[in-house]
Amino acid sequence: MTSASELALACGGFLDAALAGQISHCDQQLPNDSVASAIKLDLPGGGFAWDKPLGASVAELMAATLSH
Repeated sequence: MTSASELALACGGFLDAALAGQISHCDQQLPNDSVASAIKLDLPGGGFAWDKPLGASVAELMAATLSH
């Protein structure tokens, strides 16, 4: 199980790595859609987690974030 603070660290680390060009993928549609629909949800203890608008999914982004 991932705690909220661990999730915040994972999301922040993934975003930092992505912005630094340290993450790539094979241009697959599901991950593309997941990233395109993701929004940042600020957490009460600091940091953020990936969130989604109604009808969207960030499952692929969350899986990549946690595996990173």
